[in-house]
Amino acid sequence: MVAHKLTSDQVEDYLYQIKTQKHSPSASTFKHTVYGLRFMLKQYDLPYSHLKLPPLKRQNALPVVLSKQDMFGMLQCAPILKH
Repeated sequence: MVAHKLTSDQVEDYLYQIKTQKHSPSASTFKHTVYGLRFMLKQYDLPYSHLKLPPLKRQNALPVVLSKQDMFGMLQCAPILKH
């Protein structure tokens, strides 16, 4: 089937299938898929307002802060500090 002749339901089903796969793509890949579909529809002057990007939750992890003892131990393990 030609991509620009898909109905909005078919496009939404495709995006849902991608998002719920066992090995689903990253949020960035999913976002670029939606943007690519919107760009293609825009090129064919087709309505693309139904392709709204759903809110994607981002996991914000705090960095691990090493103690002074840990840093000192790491520096002591290095035989040559130049490298």
